[in-house]
Amino acid sequence: LVLLDPAAGDIRRELPAVLAQSVEYLLPAQGDVLVLGAQVSRLDGQNLERRWSMPVIPGEHGAVRGVADATAHRLVVPTPDRLLVLDLDTGHEVAQAPL
Repeated sequence: LVLLDPAAGDIRRELPAVLAQSVEYLLPAQGDVLVLGAQVSRLDGQNLERRWSMPVIPGEHGAVRGVADATAHRLVVPTPDRLLVLDLDTGHEVAQAPL
């Protein structure tokens, strides 16, 4: 994942290597980028600076199972054994339920 200058097309910044190694997929949220994989991170959409990060313990089939979804204030992340609900602003766990 790279951040490009919209006018010139030059690379402004690349996704930090530690995140790039564990990316399963990306999700947009309020102008930012959610990186889902072994950890869930929210990156500033303007400069790719990490706003927060939450480790997700990998299961047999990877850390994220299914498709996460973001609402105005929450991020719902399905894992192999539980459903996590995170606060979109802070990354703190709000709730979880076993699957």
